[in-house]
Amino acid sequence: EAYYRVEFRLIVFRPVVDEWLVGSITGSTERGITVSLGFFQDVEIPSSNLRTPYSFDPVQGMWVWQYCNPDTKETVNFFYEKDELLRFRIISVSFPESKGPAPDGGKAKDGAGKESAKGSPMKILGAVDLDGLGCMSWWPDSMEDDEEQEPARSPMLAPIQDVAM
Repeated sequence: EAYYRVEFRLIVFRPVVDEWLVGSITGSTERGITVSLGFFQDVEIPSSNLRTPYSFDPVQGMWVWQYCNPDTKETVNFFYEKDELLRFRIISVSFPESKGPAPDGGKAKDGAGKESAKGSPMKILGAVDLDGLGCMSWWPDSMEDDEEQEPARSPMLAPIQDVAM
């Protein structure tokens, strides 16, 4: 047996339900919207969690929030465009069970025999169903407020500390 003293830094990302995050839209399908946080790609917003009323525009390949102005009764279409910054809230965080490495050294084969990437160790489901959520460009007043106020410190964003083992 051998023992080694190891020093390392560890950053952990685990959002909590109802936390609000900002990411960029990476794609839209008839099932919903996918969002990237930059360092984490597996955020899904199912179509059922979008602002209502909504529809999918198959020609442009994107979702549309069909906002009805209560004063003028005019309908305004707000598009969930690719690469737009999107504020969303966390609905659920799950950790799919790992199937372990594939026998060929880690790359699994899909049904067509092509290599596919290993599944993500964490899946996040989000929603944009409340005021203030959705594309940041839709809520210009909230962006100004964010700049004026100092952001609240999150326990997940605490300074990195050295850990000795």
